[in-house]
Amino acid sequence: DENQDEIFRHVGLKAVNDCLDGFNCSIFAYGMTGTGKTYTIFGTKDYPGLVSRCCKAFFDYAMQRLSNDTFFEIR
Repeated sequence: DENQDEIFRHVGLKAVNDCLDGFNCSIFAYGMTGTGKTYTIFGTKDYPGLVSRCCKAFFDYAMQRLSNDTFFEIR
């Protein structure tokens, strides 16, 4: 079993980087009831899932590149 960090590194980070390169991206969880889809996507306070980790990666990227002539818009 992969933990939340490993899943983000293998799946989420690629989606974030592709989005930052201008591609439209989505992550889809599919499987039987009770197999951990919601946990993987949303996680918990102690073990954040893909949504929290991807959002953090976007904001980290934006904060690293902020300057007076930089504009970021999130829709």
